[in-house]
Amino acid sequence: MFSLLDMINHYLGYFNINVKLKNRIYTIVGALGTIYLLYVAIRWIQNGYWLRGIGILLVGLILAYFTVMNVFLLFYPKETTV
Repeated sequence: MFSLLDMINHYLGYFNINVKLKNRIYTIVGALGTIYLLYVAIRWIQNGYWLRGIGILLVGLILAYFTVMNVFLLFYPKETTV
């Protein structure tokens, strides 16, 4: 997983793009990784490895929380009060 993220980071480093767009791409890639982690946790639980599956599920839920916060921060416009 880290080599995939490193490859994406090097690929995006070749282009001079907006930092906010780059952060949006990283958030999408992180969301895909979190979804896969939650899938793996559910499969561990279904196969009878409860303790390991619940541990992975807890980590996945924490990552999902931070992913949702990044989505709210990066994809929704901020309201300004004057």
